[in-house]
Amino acid sequence: MIGNKKLNEEFSLQHVIAHEHLHKWFGGKLKQKPKDQVNNGWFIEEFTDYYTNYINYKYGLWDLDQYLEDYNSSLREFFTNDYGKFIIKDLNNYYHNPPQLLYKIGVIIAHEINQKIKTHTNSKMNLDDYIVRLMQFVGNNKDFLFSSKIFSTTLKDFIGLDNSESLLENIPISSLQVKAKEILEGKAKLLYNKIQIPNYGFDLFNSALDMKIKNLNKNSELYKNGVRNGYTIDGIWYPNKQDLILTINVRINNTIQTIKIEPVYIEKTIAQYTILIYR
Repeated sequence: MIGNKKLNEEFSLQHVIAHEHLHKWFGGKLKQKPKDQVNNGWFIEEFTDYYTNYINYKYGLWDLDQYLEDYNSSLREFFTNDYGKFIIKDLNNYYHNPPQLLYKIGVIIAHEINQKIKTHTNSKMNLDDYIVRLMQFVGNNKDFLFSSKIFSTTLKDFIGLDNSESLLENIPISSLQVKAKEILEGKAKLLYNKIQIPNYGFDLFNSALDMKIKNLNKNSELYKNGVRNGYTIDGIWYPNKQDLILTINVRINNTIQTIKIEPVYIEKTIAQYTILIYR
C-alpha cells in the first residue's frame, strides 16, 4: 500500500490500535449474549472497521490517499471475486475464507448505509447520528443486549424502511452495489475503472468455503497438475500484495500435493473512488 516498509508498519499499527479501542463501544458498550457473538459479527466487526478507518483519516493519522487506497482495495477485493449467493449474516460462518472478508464487505455496507441515511433525511443526518441514537438507546436500557431486532428498530426511522433487518442480513452478498456518488463530505467521487485482476483458474472463494475445488478451468495450472472438481483442499496460502502467487495443498489419490499458481490477468470494470479536484 505504501512503498516504505516502516510506513507500512505504522499504518497497520494505527489501524489495529484504533480498531481494538473502538471495541469498547462496539462489543463493549453494545453488549451481547456470548452465544450471539458470532451471529452479530456482521455489525460488531463491520462498523468497528468503518469507524477505525474514518477516525484515522479524520484526525490526521491517515491522509486522503491512504484512506481511499484502503477503501478502494476493499472494493477491488469484493467486486473481483465471486462471492455467490450467501447472505450478510452468513459471513460470520466464513470468517477466515478468504481472510478478513467480513471487514472488507462491512466497510462497503457502512458507507452505503451512510448514503441511505443522508438521502432519506436530505443530508440532515448520517451514520454518525444513527450510532449516537443506538448508544443512547443502550444508555437508557441497563439490561440491553445487542441483537438484530434492536438494530432493525433503531435504524428503520433513519432509512425509511419498515424492516431494516432485511437491508443487511437477508440480502445476497452478490447483490451489494455501490451507489454513493461521493464520500468523505464530497472529497472523493465514484468512478468505474477497468483494471487487471488476478485469476487462478478456479472459484477460489467458494472452493475455500468447504475446502473442495469448484468451477475448475481445464486450462488452469491445477487441472494440468491432475486436480479435478471436488478434490479436497488441505490448505490455502493466500497471495499478498507483494507476491500474487497462490499456494494450495490438494489431495490427489490420497497424497497431498503442493501447487503454486501464478495468476492469469483478466480485465474487469469495478467501482473505485478518486479525489475530487477543485478548480
